[in-house]
Amino acid sequence: MGHAKRIFMLAYLVGFALVDATTTLFAQYPPLKWLGLVVVLAILVDTARCARSQWRKLREEGISIS
Repeated sequence: MGHAKRIFMLAYLVGFALVDATTTLFAQYPPLKWLGLVVVLAILVDTARCARSQWRKLREEGISIS
């Protein structure tokens, strides 16, 4: 995963949380909140897939973390 993608994903999560906490935008436009939550879910799934891939790579190299 590239650095730019990681920075974008982190910025999106922080921005989403700030907009939700400090404005009434999502109360006024509920579909916008649901769309944002779908993107948050996509970020979490992508992060989990990346972590699983890295874990598998470490295991194949014989590195034990536990």
